[in-house]
Amino acid sequence: KEKDKVLEEEPKKLLREMGPLEEKAMRRSQKAQPTSDQKQQEKSNSMDDEEVTKILSNDALRSILLDPKMQQVMEECASDGGGAGKLRYYMMHDDFGPKLRVLMNAGLLKVA
Repeated sequence: KEKDKVLEEEPKKLLREMGPLEEKAMRRSQKAQPTSDQKQQEKSNSMDDEEVTKILSNDALRSILLDPKMQQVMEECASDGGGAGKLRYYMMHDDFGPKLRVLMNAGLLKVA
């Protein structure tokens, strides 16, 4: 019985927590959006897929983007209420600052 209990708990360890941005992206991708020009949409999708594949092939970027805490930080910074002040705060943060700079250098995060 003890062995069965360990085996049941094993798969749970493999699951990771999904961050808020990842959840939104999953919901959006599940909703079908009809378009008037399917060829243009397919071309755009293939370019987007290539760009996403390129970004996700970079281990550092993938790790940062899939980190639920970083997703929460980016969500806070993108919010209308005081996002710029929060970005300044997080840019000086010991853990989040370097990660935000990596995203900026990769062109994935821009400051207006």
